[in-house]
This record gives sequence, structure tokens and C-alpha cells, in this order.
Amino acid sequence: MLLSSRFLDNVSSVNSFDFVDKVEFFSGDQATVTLQLIDASLDKENAGFRPLTAGRRFVPASGATLQVILKNLDDAKTYTKVASQPFPTTDPSIWQFSISAADAVSGTVSLQLTLTEGAVIRRSLIKAALRVYPISSV
Repeated sequence: MLLSSRFLDNVSSVNSFDFVDKVEFFSGDQATVTLQLIDASLDKENAGFRPLTAGRRFVPASGATLQVILKNLDDAKTYTKVASQPFPTTDPSIWQFSISAADAVSGTVSLQLTLTEGAVIRRSLIKAALRVYPISSV
């Protein structure tokens, strides 16, 4: 099992969303990041799966928790978030966390995921997951 994730956009239900390769927003904006946990060791691109849909959906055990660390080159801009499941009974592979307008998130941000399922802990690093653009005065 190789824990990873793919990002979802325009999420209105477990059956209505778009896949995106990264989440983009402007610095100072509030953002909700929605991701789907996947097992990246299955359904690989070299087996004919498209890049945004490669990897098999991973449903964690009931009661699992997901911690997300937003990693930036500037350690002062590192944040820890606790993700929640917006559809816990219909698709527990989908998780969400919010970035507030007060969080000084900027530039290209990687995500460090820690999924805890009882005694089993799985970790993943998603490089360049967020792209946060500066606010332009032009």
C-alpha cells in the first residue's frame, strides 16, 4: 500500500466533482482543500490509467484520522491541519481541510499526510500540491 491522494474541485456530492492536479488560490483567500486518498501502487499510469485518475481509491478504517502538514520553504509558514470527511458514510476516501485567510500560506506548498487507523500509521508527501499566488496590486 502506497498512500497518496488526488485533488478534487467543484465538489457537491460523492458523485459530482472534478479531478485537478493541484489546488490553486490567492494569498489571503480562504480555501477548502478536498482530496481523495488513493493507493498509488495500484492502477498506475503505465497500465493505461490517466495521470489524474491513476491510483485506486483507498477507504480507511472507520474512526481513522488524517493530519495534514502544509510544508513551505519558510518554516514560519508551516501549518498543521486536521482533515475531516465530508461524506463519512457514502465515501470515506474523501477528506477536506480549510486554510483560513489569516494563514500566511504562499508560493508552492507540499502536503505531508499522516493517516492513523488504530495502530497503523501511514504517511505520504504530496509535492507541490498547492499553488498560492500573491495578490497583485495591478
